[in-house]
Amino acid sequence: MDTACDEALPTAPAHGVVGVLLAAGHARRFGSDKRRVPWPGHDSLMEAALAPLQAVCPRVVAVLPPGDAWGLMRCRRLQVEVAWSFRRGDGLAASLSAALPLVRGAPAIVVALADMGDVRAATVRALIAAWQRQPGQPVLPVFGGQPGNPRLIPAVLYPRLEGLSGDDGVRRALDWAAAQRCALDDPGVLRDLDTPAGLG
Repeated sequence: MDTACDEALPTAPAHGVVGVLLAAGHARRFGSDKRRVPWPGHDSLMEAALAPLQAVCPRVVAVLPPGDAWGLMRCRRLQVEVAWSFRRGDGLAASLSAALPLVRGAPAIVVALADMGDVRAATVRALIAAWQRQPGQPVLPVFGGQPGNPRLIPAVLYPRLEGLSGDDGVRRALDWAAAQRCALDDPGVLRDLDTPAGLG
């Protein structure tokens, strides 16, 4: 059952939740580095994806591919910490595993995707507020009955994320069917940039 979430809470980053942006993918279907695409209100899609995390979380970690000078420069300018994904060919799960050493002290992480530039900061706040009510469960946003991203993972589940691989590795490791479903009025949780046609 989907639970309507209060998008107004929490109001301050005292929760200690760390934002994690997975930005080490190959973007084969897009044909170029889609993270660099200019986005409304931002210099690039990656910066748009970082914005809601930075607005809410006291720390943000971006997972980048080795040798990513462009991404490193952006992260330094935005004061975002960097984790390097040396197994980028193993998919999103491997990227998430690469962030674990930097987030172990956090009570939870909000994991976002670098090709989703329309997520609202209020959505991140709502995920954290839902987790605060039931801190042992992961939380996923829902719009129109469909689950999306970003997703919140509590610290008790970090051990399940180690050594994962594949784009569906996190889905296999965590029981999202048992997660809190946070119903939100944010279509951005379903909207990713997959191909250049999505820019139209």
